[in-house]
Amino acid sequence: MNREKNIWSSLAIFLIPALCTVTRSGHMYGCGILAAVSLLDIKTWRHKRVMPKHGWLLFASFMYIALVWFMDDWVSGRGSRSFEYPVRILLLLSCMWYMLIRKPQAEWLWAGIVVGTVAAFFYGSYQFFVLNTRAFGAISIIHFGNFSMLFACMALCA
Repeated sequence: MNREKNIWSSLAIFLIPALCTVTRSGHMYGCGILAAVSLLDIKTWRHKRVMPKHGWLLFASFMYIALVWFMDDWVSGRGSRSFEYPVRILLLLSCMWYMLIRKPQAEWLWAGIVVGTVAAFFYGSYQFFVLNTRAFGAISIIHFGNFSMLFACMALCA
């Protein structure tokens, strides 16, 4: 499969770690691109997919979680506003199907991790040294520290 056909999944995989610490809801940009492309790329829906056995278990567990959340929302009478989480799970499943055909390139993930690490360093340094506040990125202090440390360790592995 050539590089042009999986550019969107590779871009989404790059954006998730690259933006998650320095922008509010930064991880959702990559997820949004992947969800939109997985629903709009009609050609991929005609391809035969081969999913490994553990993939089917993962797929079934996500379906079960979405079903439980739908049932809980329906029984409790919370209405359609609480359907956000089950709908996210169903979108995740469409992305999972899409990525079986349009596999992202691993280099894009590693590049996103490196860019996310460097961005977190500069943004945290700016907040600490220039603004004289605690470095919290665009998210909470705990999450910023956890993601920054995780990405730094992963960048060292790359």
